[in-house]
Amino acid sequence: MWAHILTGIYTVFLIALFFGVTVFIHELGHFLVARRMGMVVDKFSIGLGPAIFKRKINGVVYQIAAIPFGGFVHLPQLDISLESGSLAGERKADFPRIAPWKKIPVLLAGVTGNMILAYLLAWVVFVAGKPAQPEEVNSIIGYVETNSTAYAAGIRPGDEILSIDGRRVHDWMEIRFDSSLESQITVNVRSPSGVRDVKLSTEETGLGFSAVPGMSPMTFRSVLFVEKGSPADKAGMKPGDMIVEADDVRLLSWGQLLDIVASHTDRPLALKIERGGREIAMTMTPRFDEKVKRARVGITWNYEYADRSMITHPKPAAQIAYYSGTIFRFLKALVTPKQSGRAAQGVGGPISVFWVFWMQIQTGFMTALAFAVFFNVNLAVFNLLPYPILDGGHVLLALFECIRGRAANYRWVSAIWNFAACLLIALVLFLTFRDVRMIHRVMAPEPMAATNAPAAPTPAAP
Repeated sequence: MWAHILTGIYTVFLIALFFGVTVFIHELGHFLVARRMGMVVDKFSIGLGPAIFKRKINGVVYQIAAIPFGGFVHLPQLDISLESGSLAGERKADFPRIAPWKKIPVLLAGVTGNMILAYLLAWVVFVAGKPAQPEEVNSIIGYVETNSTAYAAGIRPGDEILSIDGRRVHDWMEIRFDSSLESQITVNVRSPSGVRDVKLSTEETGLGFSAVPGMSPMTFRSVLFVEKGSPADKAGMKPGDMIVEADDVRLLSWGQLLDIVASHTDRPLALKIERGGREIAMTMTPRFDEKVKRARVGITWNYEYADRSMITHPKPAAQIAYYSGTIFRFLKALVTPKQSGRAAQGVGGPISVFWVFWMQIQTGFMTALAFAVFFNVNLAVFNLLPYPILDGGHVLLALFECIRGRAANYRWVSAIWNFAACLLIALVLFLTFRDVRMIHRVMAPEPMAATNAPAAPTPAAP
C-alpha cells in the first residue's frame, strides 16, 4: 500500500513540476522582453488563486500561488482600456502609452520560451534516450479480430502498414492520426504475399476518435499481476514474465493470447515465457469465468511496460518537427469540412492532459519528458492562434493598431474579448465532462466476448 501511495505522490509531484516549469518559462519570456522594452510589470505570479508567498521588489510583486497549474504576468500597458479613456488621468500617467510594434515581441516571447524549453528537453531525450513500445518504433499490425472487415480483407498479424492514402507512415501514432480523419482510407500493406492496397472503413471508438475496427499494433505481453490460485499461478507464472509464445504461435500482441486462451477452455495450453533472459516452457488450463463470459488464466497485463533495452534517440529537430507537423495537420483538419467532425473528437481537455501525463510517468521519467516536449510545442502553437484573449489574438490586435494608427474601439474589443472568454470557459467545461466520461470508459471497460479485441487501452485480463 505504501508503495502505491509513494508512487502517487511522486507522480503528482512530477506533474506539478512539469506544468510549473512550463508556465514559468512562458511567463518569464513575457516578463524579460517586457522589461527590455521598458514596459511596466505589476505582478509576476507562478500559480493561480491565493498567494502563499509574496514579495515586492523594485515595484514588481513576485508571488507563488496555491494552484500550481497556471500563472501570469500582469502588464498594464497591454490593457486596451488605457487607450479608451476609461482609466483616470493619473492612472494613465503611471503607464505611458507603448507603441504597438513594441507589444508584439512581448506577446511572442511566451511561446518563444516554450519552444526553447521544448528544444532543450528534446536534447535531453536525444542524449539519454527513452524506452519505447513497439507501436512507437514500427507500423506492424499486432492483432486483427477474426470478425472484422480488416480480417475479411486479408490483413493478418505481422503485416506492415507502409502508407495511408499515399502518405508514408512510420509508427502507430501516425496510423492513428491518419485513420481518425477519414471515414474510409486506403492502406498500403506489406505481407508475406507481397505489397497491396486495401480500402478500409473507420468507426468511432470508445475513446471518441475514429479508427479501423479490429486492428491494433504490436504490444508487449508483460505480466503485472498473477491472481492467487489461478491457472497461471499454479503453473508458476510471476509478475514481470513476458509471454512470447502460446500454442506454438509466436505472439505479437495480448489480443492474440486472448483468442488462444478462449479457444482452450478446460484444455491444456502450452506457453513460453521470457524470464531473466531465458525462455521457460509451462502449461496451464484456462477456466471459464462467468463474470466476463470467457476463459481466463488469471493474469493482468502491464500496459505501461516499455522495453528498457529498446532505447530510441530521436534527434531534437526531428522531435520538434514531428510534434509541430502533427499539431498543424490536426488544426488543418479542424477547419476542413470533411474532417472537422472527426478531428473535434480528438480534442482533449485539462483532465485528459493530466491523465496522459500520469500514464507517461508510469512508463518512465524519460517517456514523461518526451511528452513534456510535445506539451510545450502544443502550448506554443495553441497560444499563437489568432483567438481573442490568447497571445495570438493580442498580436492580431497590435497589428491592427499598427495599420490603423490608433487603438481599436474599447467597447467593441471588450465585448469580443468577454464573449471569447465565455466560449473558451464553456469549451473547457465541455471537454472536462467528456474527459471524465472517456476515462471512466477506459478504467472500467465492459466484459468482452472471447474473440473480440478490446475497445479501450485497458481490457479485461486473460
